[in-house]
Amino acid sequence: MSSSIVSALEDLEAVDKSSLLDNMAERRKALQLARKLCVQLESPMDTIFRISWTDPAYNAAMKACVDLKVLDILQSRQGFVPVADLSEATGADASLLHRLLRHLAAMGAVDEQQPDSYRATALSNAMLRNEINGGLDFWFDVGTPVFSGMPSFLAKSGYRSQPVDEAGIWKAAKNTNSTFYEYMSEHPREMASFASHMSGYTSDRGVWTEIYPLERLLKGADDSSSLIVDKQYGFQPGRLVVQDLPLVIEQAKLKVDKNVTLMGHDLFTAQPVKGARAYFLHCVLHDFTDERAIDILNTLKPAFKPGYSKLILNECVIPSVGANPLTTGLDLIMMGCFGSRERSQVEWEALLERAGFRIVSVWTDTTVAWDSIIEAELV
Repeated sequence: MSSSIVSALEDLEAVDKSSLLDNMAERRKALQLARKLCVQLESPMDTIFRISWTDPAYNAAMKACVDLKVLDILQSRQGFVPVADLSEATGADASLLHRLLRHLAAMGAVDEQQPDSYRATALSNAMLRNEINGGLDFWFDVGTPVFSGMPSFLAKSGYRSQPVDEAGIWKAAKNTNSTFYEYMSEHPREMASFASHMSGYTSDRGVWTEIYPLERLLKGADDSSSLIVDKQYGFQPGRLVVQDLPLVIEQAKLKVDKNVTLMGHDLFTAQPVKGARAYFLHCVLHDFTDERAIDILNTLKPAFKPGYSKLILNECVIPSVGANPLTTGLDLIMMGCFGSRERSQVEWEALLERAGFRIVSVWTDTTVAWDSIIEAELV
């Protein structure tokens, strides 16, 4: 490696990066460039070591330390904490704790500047938040079995796309006949980790009206009818009806504005709110195969007022080239858990056309790899 490259990287390491924390677009761009550089610098064996050694060990060590509440102790103490103290507080063997924390330190998750002593970092403290560690739990509950079982399932199925509405990878991985959401409803602990993970996922996306020009809905809206029927999230001022499954609505502890109505509703039944200005689906259709997604849209369509009602989808739109690994990874998660997919703009156009809609325009948030707003209308 050229000494000039090493020197440039050393200079970059010394730069104050705190200013990037308040600029998501610049931070994500810098992160993507750094990852590309890592790929260029890695040898093939470096890559194998990372994906088969260091990263899986990182997941396991972090999970064990979260479960043992080691990170809680590090956060509550000032400075470095000896492993012996952590062993006494948790009841875990000191040698085991040292090995777990040593790998976390090697990965940058905790600080290690003294032998057999460790100190909290911003990352280890963040792991104490439910919306963060929920993602870790979700990985072990869902990601590990699904991705571990995916190659063998694909081989047995002849490398064909899964049958309509058959989440075969999920069912094989979890040894269940239940769909993803049926299984979650039967396993409260896993449902809790999934809910926490989705909370973090949603909060990282920002607000959809920061992407979509809301004045497109406000202009020409009928004051006597509902403005937006919102399936899932995205509260905004106005006459808003928020729908989810009845059980979810019953459990929701929400203090809502007087202009917001909570309503239990199943997507596969007739839409009770007729002639709204907009029907907003937040990350809904990516859970379903094309056939089931079309069923949802066909069920919703009779509620539309032609020439007035709009369909607003908050979904991922994968670019034709140069997709971010977060979106391509999410696509494989959807395949594994639901037998569904993330879609490109061409795929969205084809899907909506089959259901009798046409895309008016697409807005994409360049700061978040997976966030786009699709506006569509009846053909």
